Amino acid sequence: MRPLKLVLKGFKPFREKQEIDFSNLSFFVVRGPTGSGKSSLLDAILFALYGDTDKLNLDDLINKNSKGFYLDFTFSVKGEVYRIVRSKDRNKPVSVRAYKGNTPIVKSSSQLNQLIKELLGVDKKIFKQLFLLPQGRYAQFFNETPAKKRETLMELLNLEIYQKLKEKISEDYREVEKLLTEKQAQYDQLKEYTPSLKEEIEKSLNQSLLLKEEIEKKLKTKQKKLQQLESLKELIQEIETLKTKLKDSKFQKLQSLKEEIETLKPFMEIQTEINLYLQKLQELEKLKKEKGQIGQKIEELKKELERLEEEKRKLEESLKLLLQREENIESLKTQKVRIDQIQEQIERLKEKRKKQEEEENNLSQQKEQIQELEKEIKKLEEKRLSLERELSSTEIPEGEETKLNLLLERAKDKKLLKEEIEDLKRKLASLLLELEKREKLLREKEKELQSLQGQIQKLKEKEREYLLYRLTSDLKEGDPCPVCGRPLETHPKVAFTDFDPQEFKNLEQKLEKVKRELEKLRLEREKLLLHRENLEEKLKQTEEKLGEYENIPPLEEIEKRLKTLKERKEKRKTLEEKIQRLEQRLRNQELKQRELKTAYQQKREHIEKLKNSLKEEIETLKKELQNIAKEIGYRGEIKVSKMEQYIEKEVREFEEEKRELQEDLKRVSSQKDQTEASLREKGELLFRLEEKIKEKEGEIKELKVLLFQKGIKTPKEALNLLQELKKLPQKEREYEQLKGEYEKLNHRLQILQERKKRFGDIDIRSYQPLKEEVEKLQKELNHLLQEIGRYKILLKSVQEGLKKRRELEGEINRLQERYRLLKVLQEDFKSQNLINFVVDRALDSIVESASEILFELSERYKFEVEQGELYVWDAYTNTTRSVKTLSGGETFLASLSFALGLGRYIGPNAKVESLFIDEGFGTLDRERLEKIGSLFELLRLKLNKRVGIITHVEELASYFDEHIFVKPSPEGSKIEVQIRG
Repeated sequence: MRPLKLVLKGFKPFREKQEIDFSNLSFFVVRGPTGSGKSSLLDAILFALYGDTDKLNLDDLINKNSKGFYLDFTFSVKGEVYRIVRSKDRNKPVSVRAYKGNTPIVKSSSQLNQLIKELLGVDKKIFKQLFLLPQGRYAQFFNETPAKKRETLMELLNLEIYQKLKEKISEDYREVEKLLTEKQAQYDQLKEYTPSLKEEIEKSLNQSLLLKEEIEKKLKTKQKKLQQLESLKELIQEIETLKTKLKDSKFQKLQSLKEEIETLKPFMEIQTEINLYLQKLQELEKLKKEKGQIGQKIEELKKELERLEEEKRKLEESLKLLLQREENIESLKTQKVRIDQIQEQIERLKEKRKKQEEEENNLSQQKEQIQELEKEIKKLEEKRLSLERELSSTEIPEGEETKLNLLLERAKDKKLLKEEIEDLKRKLASLLLELEKREKLLREKEKELQSLQGQIQKLKEKEREYLLYRLTSDLKEGDPCPVCGRPLETHPKVAFTDFDPQEFKNLEQKLEKVKRELEKLRLEREKLLLHRENLEEKLKQTEEKLGEYENIPPLEEIEKRLKTLKERKEKRKTLEEKIQRLEQRLRNQELKQRELKTAYQQKREHIEKLKNSLKEEIETLKKELQNIAKEIGYRGEIKVSKMEQYIEKEVREFEEEKRELQEDLKRVSSQKDQTEASLREKGELLFRLEEKIKEKEGEIKELKVLLFQKGIKTPKEALNLLQELKKLPQKEREYEQLKGEYEKLNHRLQILQERKKRFGDIDIRSYQPLKEEVEKLQKELNHLLQEIGRYKILLKSVQEGLKKRRELEGEINRLQERYRLLKVLQEDFKSQNLINFVVDRALDSIVESASEILFELSERYKFEVEQGELYVWDAYTNTTRSVKTLSGGETFLASLSFALGLGRYIGPNAKVESLFIDEGFGTLDRERLEKIGSLFELLRLKLNKRVGIITHVEELASYFDEHIFVKPSPEGSKIEVQIRG
């Protein structure tokens, strides 16, 4: 991008319309006092291109005496001419127009931003680094530590993406770690589902099915014989009953009993539905109660969320209002830098005045000073010889540091092995305690198993007594004997026993449960034993490996020897630096001696000129301090220290308030996220409950419709009807018996007697033993069917568990692979390996380019980099020293070279054909200023860039033929362009 023309009005300090034609400028200087608006020209170009204010309020760009601003910027990219117009009135949005030549090309800000990025090849941040080179930033960069240099380079090179990638990997790592833990826990819960368990269940099921077939076959035969005996028994009983009850008064209630049976009988087929209906009503009430509790909790969470959102909104508004002051704070910081510069200038002026007075009073003693210099030079030479002798005494044996570093690594390995052995011993001790605990639990479970088996054996003995009690408990005098069929005269009652079938069933289930727990404990014990063997083997291998390090000295001893070696190296380096400084001082003193001898005759004239110059400079600095005080709103005594204290106080209060607001905002945001997560969780639970309620209501509705069709309208009616239905079988038996006696009493008596003859010699006394045998077989069959059902359910559960386990194994394997990958990436980022590699490569490339520029400028120095620290190679002395040892002028040359090298690195493909270099030339002498002028001209020819220099230094400005003057005035700043012929 090469600027051609800039027109601005109402923008920052420029109230009236101002215009700069860059088409005739190639190598120019931008001049003007502090606060006149030199930097605002660069802000106008940046805003015209990118429309970004670095989070400032757009209305702050408008001149305080204007209703709005207008920017019209024309530039070229690869020969194509583009024009952007941005304008804004107060409290209104920015209006945007863009042209290629005279043709409109975009209709919105977003389209323009995309076009500019494509045209220039960079975003605003990188463009600003290429377009504007701030000198002081790189001079400060040289004095930073290697770690701080890395942070600065990451910011300059826009490497925030690596930090974001690091945060994303850490987030994924924690998420995968959490998910892996959950899946592993689910997998551990299914560890009892093994193929061997499945085979065992299938084997037991098959055995039960075979036993079932055998019992069913035997039962069928005996039931057939029992039916014959039951027929004979009923026949005899009926004949006897007919004979004894022909005149019984109970026949009078036959009709009412029939009506009751006829009324209840249709409802028998829906007895199950009635039971289900009442059960589901109870379940529905429970779900509705639970729904109410969750709804109440959701309302509480919503109120809390509203409170947090309101608090967050207030904090964001406060922070936004605070950040609107940031430009003023930055301006204060800039003015502080200028005040510091003025203070330095004042100190230099004081030194000059003192020197002038000394020169006026002591001009006659000039010769004595020269003689004193000769003595000092001699002393310096003697001191240099002494330091060189001391340096020769600090020689370090070659390879000593490498040898100690190798021993240090071996000592660290030895220490790690010892720590690993201690850790293994702790784990082994913990494992032995756990194993002892498992053994104790095993013994307790075995005792519990024996106890349960004894209890079950005792209950089996009581079971027969219980069956006999059930057989005789309902008999009364006159009832037929269940054995012989004759009416009972006296019936001895069997005593009631404490046998409970449900207790027997519960004990059997508990026995099975204890067996499974016992098997599980044995399996866990085997695993612990295997783990103990592995730990003992690993401990043995680690102790053997530690024996290989027996001859390695202790880590502390090696570190002490390394420390001593490092101190010798540092001492040697310090001596070398002292010698270099001493030699430099010698050269300076010798140069000073020659200058004193040659300048003696010209001193008086020089002193007079110096007096006039000092007077003018002092007046200028006083006016500048007054202008700065006015700009920053300072109304106290015009004194540098007090003005600096005022600025530091304003900046400190702003930073503290900003930090407190940001911390509060972060805390409230975190609480809000937690509340939202809890609200979503409760919402999902409420949704599931509502679905269950709808499902339950649907089921109840279907049952209710069915019952309503049968005439049952309320739950109370259903409950009453259910109780009556339980009595129906008894009523039916009574009715059938009465009906047979009533309708066919005499006729049936004859028929029954004839039928009895057909049974021949069958002994009715075998009925009761056979019946007991059939009931016993039926009970065994029922118990076996229940057992088969349990086996089938258990088999299905194990099959599903095995399937789920296989699925979890696949998921865990995939998660473990991703976990290992994320762990490696996280370790790389945690150790900064990747970022350090990128920064090191970038620094090498920047230093290589900057070194070429520095040598071309100084004809003496080149950059070198080692372990993140910058050095300069001096061609005059063929030595390398820290960049921090450069003088003020040399530091500027190095800063400028580094800035241009960085520009080449971060923007090799960017279409930025212009360059502005900010102030930073106040420390250069005339010879250096001449070289800088030559350098900029050389850079302009080589880089094919439009170069602009922003400066206060009049001596530097005098080397330019092209000037842009920015002059403050009550009507706003004015711009004037001058080109000397």
